[in-house]
Amino acid sequence: ASSVDGVQRMFSYRTLSAHPDMVVIVGQSYAQVLAPWWRWVRLVLLVWLGSWGGMFGIAYFLARVWRQKQDSEYTLRASEARYRSLYQHAMGAILVTRTDGRVLHANPAACALFDRTEADIQALGRSGLLDVSDPRLAVALATRAATGHFRGELTFIRANGDRLPGEFTTSVFTAGNGEIHTTIIIRDVSERKKTDAALQQYADKLQVLSRRIIDTQEAERRRLASELHDELGQSLTALKINLQSGVLF
Repeated sequence: ASSVDGVQRMFSYRTLSAHPDMVVIVGQSYAQVLAPWWRWVRLVLLVWLGSWGGMFGIAYFLARVWRQKQDSEYTLRASEARYRSLYQHAMGAILVTRTDGRVLHANPAACALFDRTEADIQALGRSGLLDVSDPRLAVALATRAATGHFRGELTFIRANGDRLPGEFTTSVFTAGNGEIHTTIIIRDVSERKKTDAALQQYADKLQVLSRRIIDTQEAERRRLASELHDELGQSLTALKINLQSGVLF
């Protein structure tokens, strides 16, 4: 340590062969000697801290991705549970099919509507569940293929061969495995058709009855008019005769 400035220094020295009495001394402070080492230490620390920061960032990112995946899976499971509950307990018949007409799933209401088991419905497919000769079928399939959905009426066939009119809604969706599926929701409207027919028959009867009443009224008016005309004619004739004969009443 220098007594002048108090700085600690390291010295190296050597003698000169040409001048044995001379000694060359070179000194450097500790700060100068250790400067390269400190630069290396700082570099190592920066690399170390950067590595730890990168690993922490990657770990945080992976944890966040994992948490989002868990949340997504939980939401998906909850959604599937709600859909399954609605699917199983829906009052309307629901079919999940492929666009080529193969039936993948049928809910209990669909089995009750067609009076068949789900396996039977799957084996039959679209061609065994409805009247394929119905011209409305081609329109429904073409519209669904163009727009992704359709709503209308078709004639469906039960297990005993009974034909029933059904109002249905169908739409196209992409399943989780990437395949294109369709849903078909069917409602039996045979009772509504019967009610409409009965109401129409009742309206027709009312129309016939109204026409008869009007015809009866017209006939009665004509009869009264004829009687009044005859009585008035007779009275006028009698009055004319009396006037001609000079008799006044």
